[in-house]
Amino acid sequence: MSTFTVEERAQYAYGCEQTHPHPTCSPGKLWVIYIHGGAWRDPTITQTSFEPTITSLSNNTDYDFALSTIAAFASLDYRLSPHPSHPQDTKTTPVSELRNARHPDHILDVKSGLRFLQDKFGFGSNYVLVGHSCGATLALQAVLGPSMVEPAEDIVVKSPKGIAGVCGIYDIPLMLETNSHPAYRGFVAGAFGDEAVSWKNVSPAVQLKKDPRPMEAIVLSLGYSLDDELIDEPQVGSLGKKEVLVLKGAHDEIWQGGAELAKVVVDVIWRTKGTSDTTCR
Repeated sequence: MSTFTVEERAQYAYGCEQTHPHPTCSPGKLWVIYIHGGAWRDPTITQTSFEPTITSLSNNTDYDFALSTIAAFASLDYRLSPHPSHPQDTKTTPVSELRNARHPDHILDVKSGLRFLQDKFGFGSNYVLVGHSCGATLALQAVLGPSMVEPAEDIVVKSPKGIAGVCGIYDIPLMLETNSHPAYRGFVAGAFGDEAVSWKNVSPAVQLKKDPRPMEAIVLSLGYSLDDELIDEPQVGSLGKKEVLVLKGAHDEIWQGGAELAKVVVDVIWRTKGTSDTTCR
């Protein structure tokens, strides 16, 4: 029986202009980097939403192997789009706190965060990305590069060893087709604009059907709950993947409880076994 404890916590403000020339890393081990959901706009769901999953992983001795391969946990935040239930006064709200992001702001923030961590800690490709809901969209967008962001704006990062998508959005036009509630179109338009062609262009499933090469060397683990009341099963099918972890719980319960999300984290770590680089770069 072994125990795992989080020995040190730190919070960083990052930007693509920052560099850290003296990295440290744990050769052969993986970073687990989380991207939260919230429909690109919910300010009540933040980077702290990964805490229950870290606790579940740390307290479960069945996960000893996975924990022995983890160098560190990280959770990324990103600028949000406007939310009708959380209005802001632009006259009194500091510019840095305004929720007025529009694609590609969200994915550029995620890639900026990845670049910051890679530069500071030097783990290169020794990491897995874990995303819930639109966080899963962002995780896949991060490896699709120029198809998601204009080349002049793009931030180059080293691709992960694996990606875990949980209750994710992978095909936005399909989601709007199978969900008629106006809230879906509302958050999509808020994040990506009103043009339907844009929704297709930013959908990982659509882009990967055109060119699957960006994911050829990356392990993909998917989790889906039959109890998910917000994201339906066709989203998983849109990626053409046959093996999916069936989870239990409503959409937000998956991360709120932590145990179900932890299952997918362990799965992607197990399946990347033996692929980690043994040197820092």
